[in-house]
Amino acid sequence: PFNDGNSTDTDSQEQSSDVVFNMPGGEDTNTTNTVYSTEYLESSALGRSEWVKFFGVFFNAEERANKLFDSVDSNYQCFAAKAEKEYNEIRPVVAWTSYAAPTQYNNNTAYWQISFADYKYDIVRDAGARMLNTTGKQATMFPTSQAFLRALKSVDIVVDESFVSYDYATLLKNYGIADQKSANYSWVATGRVFRPDRIQSTSGGLGWFEAPVAFADALLQDLIGLVHPKFAKAGYKPIWFRNLAKSDPVTIITAANCSDMYAQRQNPAGTCSLIDFQSANPTDADYSDVEKSQTLDLIYDVSKSEVINDNASSTKHSTASHAAGGLALAALLVAGVSAMAAILGV
Repeated sequence: PFNDGNSTDTDSQEQSSDVVFNMPGGEDTNTTNTVYSTEYLESSALGRSEWVKFFGVFFNAEERANKLFDSVDSNYQCFAAKAEKEYNEIRPVVAWTSYAAPTQYNNNTAYWQISFADYKYDIVRDAGARMLNTTGKQATMFPTSQAFLRALKSVDIVVDESFVSYDYATLLKNYGIADQKSANYSWVATGRVFRPDRIQSTSGGLGWFEAPVAFADALLQDLIGLVHPKFAKAGYKPIWFRNLAKSDPVTIITAANCSDMYAQRQNPAGTCSLIDFQSANPTDADYSDVEKSQTLDLIYDVSKSEVINDNASSTKHSTASHAAGGLALAALLVAGVSAMAAILGV
């Protein structure tokens, strides 16, 4: 599902394909059989996942695509309803951030950024949290770390999306914070600093840009586990997020992880239920003072979850798939599209 750096193989796939799925402005070698998709412009996570219906048409798999999305939608709504019930009163504040080091591409001038993408606002709300106050922009750029940190003063959780992966000490240095336990920032004092880079390819490609597009319910479940530790206390293991402050490891996915390149990819989300249960009691360190009074009875069936680890056998699928009765071959150049094809089993 991730770019493995093999441009020759990619070119070969394009030239032998019936259709090339790409994004507007994306580079491709075939112009007569290119189909553009814009799922990345959707304002909601569910809206992005619903594009499976679009791709299903090309493989004569409309009925299957509709059923797959209906399942994702139903599961998502269940998770969102439970999060709304439990966390409507007190919601932690989440900021999606990034740092760009000085390079020739930015006039050798570092900058810091907070993302306010619509789909992030949508899913953070549905997870029982809230985004940092926005001004209607998709992103806000800061020329100095001081201005950037002032904007993060009221934040409880930081999700760092910087292009280059690094450790916690480097993040704090890049952000201009000297004390790893700084009481000036809740997200530093409590160690609630995350990156969506738990799943990676050998070349550094992130699973974050693939499966979460197709599985909005799994993305929501992951985010609930991130913003509400009591959910994680019930036994949930994040799929895409890792806690940078706790030095959570990454999982490297290689071709060896794929036992059947034509197998239909299973939804990694647990199955949500409206049945209540008593979760394990968190420690005081799990929550800030304003959050300690919250409870969680959101339940999911772990037995139905796809466990992703170093020994996983179904987390990587070919980016070109045969489809009986549909397209013979499709080259998938858009992040997330290979996941769409994989869940269709085409």
